[in-house]
Amino acid sequence: TVTGTMLVVALIGFGLQGPMLVGAQLLFGDTVDEDYAQTGIRREGLYRGMLGFVYRWPPAFSALLLSEMLNSSGYDASLSAMEHPPMVGNSIRYFIAFAPMISALIGAALAYIYPLHGERFKQIQADVQRRNAELDNSQ
Repeated sequence: TVTGTMLVVALIGFGLQGPMLVGAQLLFGDTVDEDYAQTGIRREGLYRGMLGFVYRWPPAFSALLLSEMLNSSGYDASLSAMEHPPMVGNSIRYFIAFAPMISALIGAALAYIYPLHGERFKQIQADVQRRNAELDNSQ
């Protein structure tokens, strides 16, 4: 129903708002700071380039997955929607339902093992502040 669809889209929006607005940028800064603390070299450009490369994988993978699902279910672009076998519609439903769920589980697992938190994160921040202070004093 339209109401059910609106409810699901709203729930998805609540789940996406944080990561889309601030999540990746905060993690990006933490990762750059960790590299700087370890190497003494600021390499934001390198990380920004890799981030752009990584952002291109999910849409490409989704397109590949959907095309394989449709091909295996008997989709034929020359047929009308009513002429397709029922498995075509099921494949689209599975893709819409399960691909985001699996992605969310993978994301949760990666967030769980993310190493920059607690005492290690505090140590990295202290190292970055110390390095910045040394740079300020040398100038």
